[in-house]
Amino acid sequence: MGSTGWALLVKLGFTFIAGLLTLALFDGNTWLAVLVWAAAVTAANYLIGDRYILPTVGNPIAAVVDGVLAAGLAWLLGVAFPWFRTTGATLVALAAVIAIMEYFFHVFLKESRTVLP
Repeated sequence: MGSTGWALLVKLGFTFIAGLLTLALFDGNTWLAVLVWAAAVTAANYLIGDRYILPTVGNPIAAVVDGVLAAGLAWLLGVAFPWFRTTGATLVALAAVIAIMEYFFHVFLKESRTVLP
């Protein structure tokens, strides 16, 4: 697996942990539901945030967009599926945690010349 693949696995891992700390702990979602959400968020944040927004507007804005996108996808899952529960406070906390994690992940992406941003 290439460097980009490993970076995506790391991104999936910290997204999953952020989901467990918020969506599972506060809203009672199962780890499997959080894993489904984390996989969708990892793909969306990489394609939209890391490949498009990060190079054009910079790290702080891209990190915030990634956090909002993660919370938005969680909200959409909560609306679409009765087995996925979200609350407003959890979505705000989730967006903040993801934004902070993404900020440092973007620093790693920019410093690593072998990973495609």
